[in-house]
Amino acid sequence: MPPFNINSPKYTFPTPVKILMLVGKYTDPKENIDTETDKKLISNLTGAAKPKIVEVTSIAEVINALDNNKFDILMFAGHSSTLPDGTDTTIWLTDNLKININQISNQIRNALNRIDHPLVLAIFNSCDGIGIDGQLKEQGIRIPYLIAMKARITDEIAHTFLTLFLRYFVRNRMSFQMAYQQAQNGLDPFVPGAGSLPILCVKQAIMPNLFWPLGRNRYVPYFGVAIIIVIAIIFPRVMDIIGDKRPLSKLESVTCKEDTKLISCYDSSILNLSGSPIDQSIQKKLKAVFTENKKIVDDVKAGKIAEKDVIKIALSLTLNDTSSPIYETAISTLKGAIYLQDEFNKNPNKKLLILIANDPNKWDQARSLDVTTEKLNKELIGRDLDAVVGHYASKLTYYTLKNTFNQKELVLLSYAAAATRDENAQNYSINQLTQKHNRTYFFRVTNTTREMAQLLAKYFQRQGIENIALFYNDTELFSSSFGYEFKQTWKGKFISQDQSNISKMTNEKIQSILKQANNTNNINKTAILLCPNSFIDDPLTSGEIKNTETVMKLNNGRLLIGGCSLIPVYKQESINPNNLVAAVAWSGDINSLTTPEQRKKFESLRNYWQENLTQEQIRRISLGYDSVMVIAESLSQKGNQSLQQYLINRTTPFKGITGDISFNDGRGNLGSDRIQNVSAIIKPECLSTPCENWNGQWKTEYNK
Repeated sequence: MPPFNINSPKYTFPTPVKILMLVGKYTDPKENIDTETDKKLISNLTGAAKPKIVEVTSIAEVINALDNNKFDILMFAGHSSTLPDGTDTTIWLTDNLKININQISNQIRNALNRIDHPLVLAIFNSCDGIGIDGQLKEQGIRIPYLIAMKARITDEIAHTFLTLFLRYFVRNRMSFQMAYQQAQNGLDPFVPGAGSLPILCVKQAIMPNLFWPLGRNRYVPYFGVAIIIVIAIIFPRVMDIIGDKRPLSKLESVTCKEDTKLISCYDSSILNLSGSPIDQSIQKKLKAVFTENKKIVDDVKAGKIAEKDVIKIALSLTLNDTSSPIYETAISTLKGAIYLQDEFNKNPNKKLLILIANDPNKWDQARSLDVTTEKLNKELIGRDLDAVVGHYASKLTYYTLKNTFNQKELVLLSYAAAATRDENAQNYSINQLTQKHNRTYFFRVTNTTREMAQLLAKYFQRQGIENIALFYNDTELFSSSFGYEFKQTWKGKFISQDQSNISKMTNEKIQSILKQANNTNNINKTAILLCPNSFIDDPLTSGEIKNTETVMKLNNGRLLIGGCSLIPVYKQESINPNNLVAAVAWSGDINSLTTPEQRKKFESLRNYWQENLTQEQIRRISLGYDSVMVIAESLSQKGNQSLQQYLINRTTPFKGITGDISFNDGRGNLGSDRIQNVSAIIKPECLSTPCENWNGQWKTEYNK
């Protein structure tokens, strides 16, 4: 392995990676922290040697550990603090003993200069250690990559950051820089603003792409033991089946065969949902889902329930990746489904069984279908299911339909995929590309980009807008669909016709377009349509993040901006929320629940979860509820028709929380898309005019 070169384009850690972790020791209950979790997290990393973990209670122990070990990565778990001016960081080894980084600067310098396993990365997973890099810099010492926290942190934040970082860097083989960004982003769902706490300090502006090696796990020699354990576990179960001599039901042998890392019928532990407060709020009820599933299977086996009376649905959701842009959407959809199963199974004649599928939602790899996604879809179609509820991404839904579900004639119902065109910019709807109207196996309770774009155009017209500066991405499915539908609807003028890909625009181009917009005869008659890729908070779309921010900052509330989806950029403190609206598939506004049946369903759902829900959470949970409700009700009432035929032929609307839902208006209009338009224009909910100190909540502006 070549030595670390600061000017090379890429560096991969040598195999095995060597880690030295220094751990403080504290006896005062007020100062006690959980460092055992840090130790466990680094103990079984593929490609790493057994880490050297040293509990240090004196400066001599720190120096000995640094002098007598080779290490690529140095970690510290304990207490630290930095003066308000950021000039001096104190590292606490015990309740009473503190040291300064300058006291071990010679050891740091020696570690950096080693030929064999030089120090490349330091992680100070402790409070307020931001001054360490500056102190070393004063002595002419720069660790190539150094992560420290800029404020006090809790155990939860420290452990969550380290968990996410190692997941992306070691397990997912992301570059160090991208893994760090993903781990940062993943903190915010736990504690708002926590993503800004880990700070990366680098030796120079342009650094090598740093990678974890493709090493072999140290525990491979124990494979034979694992086989013996598996046989010991499985053999008694096989003997039980032989002794029982009762044939297994299809529900038990196919639908709920052994749980895997991708699909679970009984076991909630494989979902790894214990990490965040948002997960902990549903843990108990999620376990109840798996308990109910087990009871249904056992009752079928005992002859208490006929197998034909069990409705089998899989929820394909992104639940294990808290850093995913759609993690909260997945959790909200799950909440809606959990509540529906609880309500539905009060029916003595029909039972709803819900499998949970861990959808990686690799939208960026949709065309080739990410290996994990493809494996998941193959498992789903082999589970003898009645229907699948998912996916989130329009692009992933499109290719999944084309390559898997349509061929196997399994109904897929989406709660979020809204695009109407394929990414080659052909004038077809997604369902027309993959099926004919009377043969569609794809349905969606959400309104499409067509309805949302038409409503936004109508809203602009009501505001007296005549000129539009259009920013969108014609290479991404959702954004290109919205832009196309808007251009088909809009009867006014466009400031410029060539602003098609916001991800590749230069600042000069953006400034030029906005200058034209502000130079029109009446700026009150000019607006901006800002429609980036809906996954704008993914690192792969960093160009759109930057340019979307640029458009909004340069506009600074001057011209009316209409967005095509809700994106985190809107909520940044540096963004002016005045004159901002967004088109969404449904508002989530409880005041829009016009019928007693809608209100009753919603109130029951809210009482079930006993939470104060934001409008955005209401929107997501309600669409999740309606998705599963449509499938469950259809399977209960379809008679001898297939589910697909029933959904196509039924003209009586389903009564959902979001309103009436049907795919056939009785006048020859039928297909995959919801007939009723419940889309809405929403805007920031502010306590003052102009809007200041916005809390990130929205309210309905227009939904006619």
